[in-house]
Amino acid sequence: MADSPLTARQAAHDAYDKSLLLHRAGRRPRTISGWGVRGLRPDWDLGWNKATAAPWANPHGLTGTRRTF
Repeated sequence: MADSPLTARQAAHDAYDKSLLLHRAGRRPRTISGWGVRGLRPDWDLGWNKATAAPWANPHGLTGTRRTF
């Protein structure tokens, strides 16, 4: 967990950059220090200076992280 929105954004940027380097080297990106990248789009130019971060609220309530069907 990050202690501030800036720390969260920096960690996400770092994980993305490292995953992009692994991808370009022909290696599969993995979770890095607890942060990971899903759906990597190596051809996208992300606007990190416009990125925001906020605490995540579970849309399914506080009792669980998965739905039971």
